[in-house]
Amino acid sequence: MRRLGRSSSSSAAPPAAARGRAPAVAALAFAAALAASGCAATGVDPGRAQSENLKATDLAAALWQDGEDLKTFAMRGEATYKSGNNTNFFRFELICERPGSFLFTAFDPFGSPVFKIASSRGALNALDYSGKAYYAGSAGGGALGLLVPLPLSPEELLASLSGSLPFRPSRAEAATQFPEGEGDASFVAYPEGSGSPLRVQAAGGAPWDSASGKTLRRVSAGPVNSPDFQVRYGSWEPFPRDDRGGAARLFPRTVSASWRGNGEHSLDVSYREVSLGFTPPEGVFGLERPQGYSYEEL
Repeated sequence: MRRLGRSSSSSAAPPAAARGRAPAVAALAFAAALAASGCAATGVDPGRAQSENLKATDLAAALWQDGEDLKTFAMRGEATYKSGNNTNFFRFELICERPGSFLFTAFDPFGSPVFKIASSRGALNALDYSGKAYYAGSAGGGALGLLVPLPLSPEELLASLSGSLPFRPSRAEAATQFPEGEGDASFVAYPEGSGSPLRVQAAGGAPWDSASGKTLRRVSAGPVNSPDFQVRYGSWEPFPRDDRGGAARLFPRTVSASWRGNGEHSLDVSYREVSLGFTPPEGVFGLERPQGYSYEEL
């Protein structure tokens, strides 16, 4: 399969493609850092440990459910991708329907599409306009990494872009002591089965059993001091939801990701326009092979 994209010091093209399976993310194992309180033998109050883990589990579940409640979102914006000494800048449009359907379009400086990726019902398709190539295959098994260098599945990508957790947490453990009032909460969320857990930092205060008014600051996988993959959130702003009669919902305005894999990589994304809770047009997540385009299997 021919590589997509081009790397340069300044380019309007989409990120260069990356071959091969993304490196496996190391599993996290964090113990709760709890303050000593009346248990002289161990320095841990069992009652407090149970209470803090309950808060972590409630907050992790609430953040995931809050993301699941918003099924559709779309945005236009700009992105800068860096890999080593190479930098690519591009403008894009993205239409999404969770859990894993999306249509991504990258534009040249004149506003014409140069690259498209569509994911829907387990299928992945792409169009390279400059190379006149059409790509098709399964969305599983790291196929998205053949088109863009992100080591994410479509479901993980949509969760990251919308500021949600990518899985329903089976349990969570406090990574630091929870604050009593306003501030950040840090916990480790574990998926069911053998998936890799995530370390999560969320902003907001009690009650911890509700995601209302809380936003993610950071989600990372791998070692604490040098994570293999990390997503950081900047500003969050309220946007109206079409499916809630215009009621406002907080949504990230800036998202930054960094990861390791054949070198150091980073992606900084900002949204100029955001739409939430709309009904997507019929067939928007499918791409047909244009006449004269070569067929490449992913």
